[in-house]
Amino acid sequence: MAGFVAADDSAASRHPGFIAGSIDERPQLLAALPRARDRLFLILALHTGLRVSELLSLRVGQVWRGGAAVDFVDVPRRLLKGGKGAKARRVQSRRIPMHPVVVRALQECLTDTYGSTEPVAGDYLFRNMKRVGHPVGRIQAYLILRRAATAAGLVGTVSPHSLRRSFATDVYKATGNDFVATQRIIGHSSPMITAE
Repeated sequence: MAGFVAADDSAASRHPGFIAGSIDERPQLLAALPRARDRLFLILALHTGLRVSELLSLRVGQVWRGGAAVDFVDVPRRLLKGGKGAKARRVQSRRIPMHPVVVRALQECLTDTYGSTEPVAGDYLFRNMKRVGHPVGRIQAYLILRRAATAAGLVGTVSPHSLRRSFATDVYKATGNDFVATQRIIGHSSPMITAE
């Protein structure tokens, strides 16, 4: 995995929540997460660029069917930012390929959660340990990442949104600095939003 590295220092200064650092920071952060569920959250965020609300709304059945990981994660329009209301027609469902690293983390998480029994398709992927039938909350997700960053000795703010920015930076570099391709992949409504 590549590190939490901004394309240049100016990107880090425009977005103070975005970590600019060494390429070794992602494995350090991953190692500091004690639960398989939390490691999956980090890996899925880094490899899909989903917003925190989109990640937390995922159900097991969206990523795991018939005893195996799906090839693509389909996030319905109603779960995407702007997917409800008057402007919903402009928002399209997103289909995101499952990276092999995500598949391994998913298998580890589901084994940790369900043991040898078949995972329940209707359960939230990121289940709240205290509130049965509910997903992890946005604040809890932030706190999990923050505590892991502190434990790993990382400087700067790690948040679910900084993971999305890391993904966007990786995509931007991989597409040869193409704002339009990056915008489409991460689900922004305009390349201007991506450029910010």
